[in-house]
Amino acid sequence: MLEWLDRIANALLNHNATKECEEALRKSGVPHGETGLSATEQKTRAAIRNARFDMRIAKELATKLKHGTLTWDTCMPWQKELLDAYRNGSLDERLREVTSGGSRDTMCRTPSLAIG
Repeated sequence: MLEWLDRIANALLNHNATKECEEALRKSGVPHGETGLSATEQKTRAAIRNARFDMRIAKELATKLKHGTLTWDTCMPWQKELLDAYRNGSLDERLREVTSGGSRDTMCRTPSLAIG
């Protein structure tokens, strides 16, 4: 049992010393109310969040149009604009551009302890 606990402790210590984990810790903003992200990282996260939100709303609007609970005559101008962007693929392209950038979030993954 002690040998197993020793292996777990070593795996956790080794994991916490990785660059991936250090980067995730920096980004998490350890002090309460403070972000660990740079201004560029904050802008990137906001852009991703906005693009995903727009895509979700556009899909909901497209479904409502399909079911007849929304018509082009009753759409607000911003809804028409969003639907047009969804239909012509520019909304999908924007989401792909924002999420495929080199500044993806580094996630700190818990090490597998199943390795013998």
